Amino acid sequence: SPYNTWIREEGHLERVWDLAETAAKIMGIDQVRIDIFIKRGDPDAIAINENSISSGMGYRAHFEFMPKIWAQGHVEKWYKTYEGASKDLPVYEQSYPK
Repeated sequence: SPYNTWIREEGHLERVWDLAETAAKIMGIDQVRIDIFIKRGDPDAIAINENSISSGMGYRAHFEFMPKIWAQGHVEKWYKTYEGASKDLPVYEQSYPK
């Protein structure tokens, strides 16, 4: 669409993906929805608006099984702990590299 080509042309998509992936890694989460604010003309003016571990849509017949499937990986410790220079830094003090 000619109305939103500026998002790609100004380099916002790369910044959005980097921020979303960084946030997910910091959270140590396998799936998350992240809503991000961008500002036309300033790709560095980027901020997370909100995040959610579910989309809020109706899951119908799957609903009763989803919590069990989600919890299974945690109960059986399928996860890896976060490692790196900032592993002991509280999540609210971790930052997105520019």
